[in-house]
Amino acid sequence: MKKKLNTKEFSTYQISSRKDLDKIINDYGSKLDLKGKDPLRNILNYVQKNGCNWVVAEFPYQDAEYLDEFKNFHSTVFRNYGRDCHRLHFFNNNSRRRGFINKYLDGKGDSERLGYLGFSVIRPTERNRVGRTVLGLLEEEKTGIANKAYITSSAKFTVTFGKTEITLRGVPYIQSDRRVMVCAHAALWTSLRIMHQKFGFPSHRPFEITKSAMRHRGQRGRMFPSEGLTMGDMLNALINLNYSPVSLAVPEDTKYLNGEDDTKREGMKKEFQDSLQSFIYNYLESGIPVISGVREKKKNELKDIGHTFTIVGHTLNKDEEIKFGNEKIIESREWVTGFIIQDDLIGPYQIIPFQDKRNDLLAEYGKERISKYSIEDLTLAIIPIPSSVSFPSEHISMWAKTALSTGRDVDYLYDKAFQTKPEYAKELLEAHFKDDKYIVIRSQLMKSNYFKMSNRICCFDKTKEESMCSDLYEFYRDMDMPVFIWVCDITTSDEMKLLNGTLKNYGEIIFDATAYPESPIPYLSIHIPGIVKEVFVKNGKVSAEYSKIEEDRPYLSACRYYDDVKTREVVATLLDWGVHIE
Repeated sequence: MKKKLNTKEFSTYQISSRKDLDKIINDYGSKLDLKGKDPLRNILNYVQKNGCNWVVAEFPYQDAEYLDEFKNFHSTVFRNYGRDCHRLHFFNNNSRRRGFINKYLDGKGDSERLGYLGFSVIRPTERNRVGRTVLGLLEEEKTGIANKAYITSSAKFTVTFGKTEITLRGVPYIQSDRRVMVCAHAALWTSLRIMHQKFGFPSHRPFEITKSAMRHRGQRGRMFPSEGLTMGDMLNALINLNYSPVSLAVPEDTKYLNGEDDTKREGMKKEFQDSLQSFIYNYLESGIPVISGVREKKKNELKDIGHTFTIVGHTLNKDEEIKFGNEKIIESREWVTGFIIQDDLIGPYQIIPFQDKRNDLLAEYGKERISKYSIEDLTLAIIPIPSSVSFPSEHISMWAKTALSTGRDVDYLYDKAFQTKPEYAKELLEAHFKDDKYIVIRSQLMKSNYFKMSNRICCFDKTKEESMCSDLYEFYRDMDMPVFIWVCDITTSDEMKLLNGTLKNYGEIIFDATAYPESPIPYLSIHIPGIVKEVFVKNGKVSAEYSKIEEDRPYLSACRYYDDVKTREVVATLLDWGVHIE
């Protein structure tokens, strides 16, 4: 069925079998795409497995990303590709008749009941046709699976379908066209689009990203068609776009590990990989996308970067048995079984597993969702962050463990906690000393005003049983903080086993994210049940003040529970509730 609305035409497909998907692929896909690298088929498989029963194709659709590529490259070649794209809309709607589509096209339907799953732009090129795509977070709603998906870098998008405006939450995806963009450009585009949509950073189109990567590159290579980017080129692009990226890479064996015996070589390699995984996880928990990649051999040569993609979330198994012996303070990443990536060659929401978890994830998500790579293959991470953030994530774990380990200052802190809230202090100490329990830490980078506003919502939100007490909220409200802070949540392994969307905190450590990496005292405060220690450094002298939190209790991490709300939306919510904003 086709319907015309103004200058646009909408074609409707009902999805009930594999043949229906094949028809869409025949109409909008490309037979010139490489075998096994068919993002459109993977997109259709993803939405169908999550209930898609209707697809509507919109034409003509002028997509800003493709128009940018068209203006700067496609319009300069002999073959006429045209400006107009198709846009496929995916629905899970109970209606058995196509008529419901007309109601929403005319703006007469309730968008909340539409069952909108996302969209995918189809470019008018002969191959690599999948353009800007956003699919809903359908996996996060799954129950009955051990390895649950958490897409931490998701953001809100507004989609106009006819005369109906729809709000969609997801992560942007794009297939590289092998002309203006290759995999590294697509990873940069995905990361920067998330930073724009989620955190309000400037928006950047494909040509601008490509040009920024080439600036100050010298005579090495040409801009179009792109010959690929090195790690240095990607860092250069981010710097030229006014980011201050941080990066970490596993060194090549030939550079650093020659001359060592095999056992030591493997040990050093595992240590590098563990540092890289911790580095990635802390930024990922902050909602910040991570550009990562693997090295691949080609014609007996080790390339600088074989393939690049964007990490946007992870899978986590809360029932995983964790054994660390004498290690009693561990990171929540130990329960992670895989990273969720946007792979321009394969499709959105691919899962790259730990090698020993591959079979478990294959059984739960299917082979089309599991990457051929493993987490152990990752060799680099690039994080697009603002220049004012200087204290690195890899130092958080070390400082948190030091601050919570035994010592005179820590003993004094626990003594104070027992005087105020003995029952909760006891639970935390049991996690520290019992053989089958652990203290678990989890870090997140954020703006301090967002932290304070989220705490205020949590404090005033009486619908949540485990809300933050007013004493603690007021302490943080009045505390001086820099613009950016690291918040290191303190919880227990028992809480991890009960995980259902968010954790209850027993406390947190606030770090100064603007501190220099070698700072002798980078944290601002330590909170455990019933007590907060605030640290001051002035004229080379360190002092501390202790404040009792009389009504303290374990509570939902506000900045995590409300992590799908931007700062301005937090303010709007408070105003709606009649809460005064200071």
